[in-house]
Amino acid sequence: MKKVTSKLLACIICIAMAFTLVFAAACGAAVTGITVSSAGNVTEIEVGQTLQLTASVLPEKASQEVVWSSDDEDKATVSGSGLVTAKSAGNVIITAKSAENAEIKKGFALVIKPSTPVVDNTPKSITLTTAGNATEVGVGSTLKVNATVSPATASQEVIWTTSDAQTATVSNGVVTGVKPGEVTVTATAKDVAAVTKSIMLAVVEESDKPSADYGKLPFSTHAEYLEAENGTNLKVKGVVTYIASSGSGSVSYYIQNGPDAYYIFGQDTTKYAVEVGKVYAVGGSKTFYRTGAHEIVDIEYFEALDERITVTETSLDDKDVSSQEATMAYHGAVVTGTATVTVTPTTSTKAYSVNVTVNGKDTTLRVDAGNLESSVLTAINAKLSAALAGVTIDFKGVLTHYGNGNFKAPQVLIYSADDITVSEPTPVAKVNIVKDALTVTGFIKADASSVTLPTVSEAFADVSIAWSSDNTAVITAAGEVTHPEKDTVVTLTATVSHSEDATATATKQFKVNVAGSAFDAEKLLELDFEDAKEPNQYGQSATKPGYTNKDTGEGVDAANTVTLGGNDWILTGTLISSAAGSDHTDGTFAGRMSAKQGKVETTVAGEYNYVEFDVATFGSQSHGTVVTVMYKMADGNEWLECGMTVVVDSYELSTCRIVLAEGVKNVRICVVSGNGNVNIDNIRLYK
Repeated sequence: MKKVTSKLLACIICIAMAFTLVFAAACGAAVTGITVSSAGNVTEIEVGQTLQLTASVLPEKASQEVVWSSDDEDKATVSGSGLVTAKSAGNVIITAKSAENAEIKKGFALVIKPSTPVVDNTPKSITLTTAGNATEVGVGSTLKVNATVSPATASQEVIWTTSDAQTATVSNGVVTGVKPGEVTVTATAKDVAAVTKSIMLAVVEESDKPSADYGKLPFSTHAEYLEAENGTNLKVKGVVTYIASSGSGSVSYYIQNGPDAYYIFGQDTTKYAVEVGKVYAVGGSKTFYRTGAHEIVDIEYFEALDERITVTETSLDDKDVSSQEATMAYHGAVVTGTATVTVTPTTSTKAYSVNVTVNGKDTTLRVDAGNLESSVLTAINAKLSAALAGVTIDFKGVLTHYGNGNFKAPQVLIYSADDITVSEPTPVAKVNIVKDALTVTGFIKADASSVTLPTVSEAFADVSIAWSSDNTAVITAAGEVTHPEKDTVVTLTATVSHSEDATATATKQFKVNVAGSAFDAEKLLELDFEDAKEPNQYGQSATKPGYTNKDTGEGVDAANTVTLGGNDWILTGTLISSAAGSDHTDGTFAGRMSAKQGKVETTVAGEYNYVEFDVATFGSQSHGTVVTVMYKMADGNEWLECGMTVVVDSYELSTCRIVLAEGVKNVRICVVSGNGNVNIDNIRLYK
C-alpha cells in the first residue's frame, strides 16, 4: 500500500511541475529586476529641457511594462513613456516600477541645473569718443570718431551720417573737414535704428605749420616722456615692436629704443603708415590717459630712419610686478618672465586677463582680443586654456599699466602665441594643482540628497581623488547626504594621488554644514540693502556707487563704512547695485563684491553662532568664484578663517548658512578666489 502511495505522489508532483512550466510559458517569466538608463548616459539637464529615460525589465522574457514616477514634481515630471521634463533646479529621483510586481523598482538620480540665461545682445546705447576728446577738425584734415555700442555683446556695427556734407563728410567714423562751420556727426546702431548718438564738431581753418619745430627739438628721454605734463611737445625714436590697434584711418603702436619704450596713439595712417620692425622718429603731444597709459598723440612729425636700433628685453623675474613705482621705467617696453598661474583663466574671444604671480607678486597677463587677428587669438587661447592654476608660464609681452584712481596696476600685454610656453607639471605639481583647485561648497541645503565629490581630475587623467568623512551617518564617502535634526558640520577629507608616482599625494579638508530639518536660531542682525539711496545712471546706489569711496580715499573704515538698516557696515571692494544694473537682487538692491577683494563685515559686536546670506554670480566669468567667512573672537582682534567655503555657481540668488565658532563677536564675508564678481544680499546673523 505504501509503494502505491509513493508512486501516486510522484505522479502528482510530475503533473504539478508540468502544469507550472506550461503556465509560466503561457504567462511570461517572473520579474526579477529593472535597470534605468538615459539617452547618452546624461545625469544633468537644465530647467526647461527634457531627457528620455529607458527602463529594461529583467529577465528579457518578463513583461517590460513599467510605471514611471517622480519624487518631486516641482522639480521634474515624467511621462508614461519615461520622458522627463525639468521644472526647477535641484535633485530629483525618477523611478520605474514593474507593472507586474510593484515591489520591484529602480530609481534614477537626476540633477536639474538652472537654465543658461539668454544674453540680450540688442543695442541699448552708443558712446562716441575722440582722441584727446577733440571737438575740432581742420579743413582738409581728418578726425576719427570712435563708436562703442552697449552692451558689449551687441553688434558694434553702426551707420554714420553727417548733418551737412558740405561742411564735413564721414566714412566709418573718420570725419573729413570740408569748409569752416559746425556739423553734427551721428552714429546709428545698424540693428536698432532708434539707438543713436551724436557729436557736435567744429570745422576750422588749419595751418600746415606744426606746433613745434621738431627738426630742432631734441629727442626726449624716457624719464622726460613719463614726467611731461599734458600738452608738452615731444620727439622720440625707436623700432616698432607691436601695433596695438589699427582702425580706419588711424593706428596705435609701441616703439622702443634699447630699454626705453613709447606708446603712439591715434596716428593718421593716411599721412603716416607704420610697420613692425621699422625705425621711426615721431613728434606729437604728450597726454596721460586716466586708466594709466602714457601716450603721444596728435602726431605732427613722422620720419622713417635708416638706423639699426636694438630692443632690450627686460626680465621681470627680479622685479616687484605689483609696484607701479618699480615697473614704470619699463612702461611700454618688451618684458619677459616666468609666471605662476593663480586662477585658471577663462579664455575668450574678447579681452581678458590671466591672474599670475611673478617673483612672488601678483600681476596679470592681458589678452586684448580686439587688437589681434583671429588666428593669433586662437593660438594664444589654445595655450592659455591649458594654464591651470599652479602651472608656470614663460612669457614675453609689452608692459603696460592700467587702473582707475591713483594706482595703476602693472600688467603684461600678450600679442603672440610664440611668446608663451606653458610648462608640463611634474606628478607632484599635478597633485597639488588638483588639490588646490578642489572646492566643496560649505552648505548643503535641506532638500539636497547628495554633494558632488569628484573622484577623477578633468585636467589630468593620471590623478585620482579619494574621499573620507568623519560622520558617515550624515555624509558618506560617496557624497550621499542624510539630514539630521539640527545643522551639523561634517569634515570631508580628499586624498589626491598620482597613478604612476606613489610619492605624489596630498590631502585637503573641507568643513561642510549640513542643514538640519529644523532651524530655530534667534536673528540678531540683518542687512538687505533696501534702504540704500537711489541708483545713478549705471544702476549703482549713491550710498556706495563704487568699490571704494573716492570722496574720502583715506582710511579703509572711514572710506567704506555705510549705514544701512540702522547699523554701520564696512563694504570693502564692494558697491551697492540695483536690479536695473543687471545685478541679481532680492528686491531693489544688493551688494556687488569684486573678485579677490570684496568684503562685507559687521561693526556691531554680538554673540553670533550662524551667518546666512544669499549669493549669485555676476557675469559669465563669475561661476566658480569662492566666498568664505572670517570672524573675530570676543577675546581678540585677529580675523580667523571659519574653514568653510561657498562655491558660487548659480545665476539666481541661493541661500548659504555657515556655522561659526562659539564666542564670535564680528563677522566678515569675503571673496577669496575666482575670475569674477558676485552679488550678495539678505545677510543675516543668528544666535
